[in-house]
Amino acid sequence: MVNKKFQYPHYDLWFNDKWEDRQSALLPLAVWIGENAGVHSSESTRYPLFPEGTDVRKLPLYRAKTQSIDDPEMMSFWEEKGLSCNVLEMGRAHWVSCVPGAASKEKQDKLPVLTVFHKENLKDPYWAMRTLEYYEQYNEAAIRENFIIFYLVSDRPDTEGMYGNQLQEGLVLYPCDENRVLLDVSLFREGDKSLKDVPGYNYTDPEGNPADPDKAVQSFSSLGIPVLDITKRWENRDSMTRNLFMNYPMNKDEFDVERVLHSEAGAKMAEALALEYDYSTILEPDFAGYWAKMGLRFEIHKTRGERWTTVTPECSFDHPGEKLPVVVILQEVNYSNEHLAVNAMSYLYEYQKIAANGDAILLYFVLEDPESNEILCDILDEAFEKYPIDKSRVYLTGHSHDGFFSMIFARRHPEIVAAVATLGNPNGLMDPAISGETVFSSSDETIDLLSTMDLPVINILGVHEGGPFNKEVHISSWQRRLKASRCPMKSAEEIEAALESDDKATRMLGVPSDRSETFYAEGFEHYIADIKNSDGKFHLRIVRIEGMPHVTTPFMQTLSWSFMRKFSRDQKTGKIVELL
Repeated sequence: MVNKKFQYPHYDLWFNDKWEDRQSALLPLAVWIGENAGVHSSESTRYPLFPEGTDVRKLPLYRAKTQSIDDPEMMSFWEEKGLSCNVLEMGRAHWVSCVPGAASKEKQDKLPVLTVFHKENLKDPYWAMRTLEYYEQYNEAAIRENFIIFYLVSDRPDTEGMYGNQLQEGLVLYPCDENRVLLDVSLFREGDKSLKDVPGYNYTDPEGNPADPDKAVQSFSSLGIPVLDITKRWENRDSMTRNLFMNYPMNKDEFDVERVLHSEAGAKMAEALALEYDYSTILEPDFAGYWAKMGLRFEIHKTRGERWTTVTPECSFDHPGEKLPVVVILQEVNYSNEHLAVNAMSYLYEYQKIAANGDAILLYFVLEDPESNEILCDILDEAFEKYPIDKSRVYLTGHSHDGFFSMIFARRHPEIVAAVATLGNPNGLMDPAISGETVFSSSDETIDLLSTMDLPVINILGVHEGGPFNKEVHISSWQRRLKASRCPMKSAEEIEAALESDDKATRMLGVPSDRSETFYAEGFEHYIADIKNSDGKFHLRIVRIEGMPHVTTPFMQTLSWSFMRKFSRDQKTGKIVELL
């Protein structure tokens, strides 16, 4: 039974009306374009629509993650012309990036960004190829005049503001000029359409004063594309935690948001929501003072143009000879949206409390691809110089794709990392040949490489994460996890039997283990399984949390720390040492 009488400080921050002025000013315009734009699929001469009812999932070259077929001939055509085109997906939002070859990967010469809202039939796998075909002239101009294009493709209005997430990712992935972000408003050329007549859209000039958006339209490139400057206007300053809980798109029939709101977990998360509500940026003079009241020193750093932040217990400066472990939290603190860095510390707020106990130093940093994250090696070297860090106790954690990035970094640098906590990742390591290509897929070569390492891992996710259960994927991915963690193999029959086990934790996790436990905390059950590796060591722990969707929770962070803190890596031998 949900006790709706249980409320607490900042309870009101869960609801939309408290955050209305934090939404991107662009949202009404994005919705209007989505409602009024036409679909041009039938105009394609090269990619006719698949007959309705076609099972496209088994077609050659089909990518499940992006729901697309990326025609090699089309992709090569643009690559040879000097335009790198990538078909992307994040959180059900689809887009295509087009970056001229002259763009510097080192981001020394930042390029303007043209953003295009485009309507397509996403059920048809050629949606991305038809987009590239339709905008051929734009692509030619991008090569000729050196600008980046993001085609944000949808089959419905973007009422959730997903464009903000796409732009955040794109501005980090590519050498984009964050101060020259433009929106294609060609749709307003047609008839007597006016920007100022878009319901709810209020345009302001760079100084924040109300202005006429129609008069602000500029002509861009030699094509004379009508554009509106949306620099800084596209950003959201809302709470990611709040959005994920209150607008959770998956398993809506099963996920009970009221139970979360009226729980101890909800009360703790509301404390974190207040941080995002009170601060828009980490550059506010008061922000460091907020943490100082908890006995923490918050500092901002830059390495090769990339920002990272640290949270350090003040006591460590009084006793520099006493080394502390460092938890590297892979969460975005970059410059693409100044609210991101506040969001990061709110999303993983419980870790600040762990640091306040004097238990660890925290380091926040991540970029949007594994190659870029290699700069973390240099960042850690700088952190070792600045802070009293125990180099044998470097831990990595991250949520969702950032959790997967933490595993990638750890397997590339096992000599650095003592343990990893992946949050919101599947229990198993998915085989792209069975599950399709996803951000969580691991190749056979990756599994083989991991099986040569001793890397303690805890994986924690909610019961309501992911899509429909697939037994074949579950069995395969769990066997791959066992192999990667050097654990004795289990047969398909043994894994199937776990799904019917009398032990609740085993049944809820669907995995055979050496010990299991159902643990209650913050109003929810936590299902825990520990598996021994070939050395008889418990270096693999799997956890699922009752009632939770794809978000972090306070106790999820506590559990991850309680696991990782037990390990160190001997700096001479490279072996894992158990401390507790």
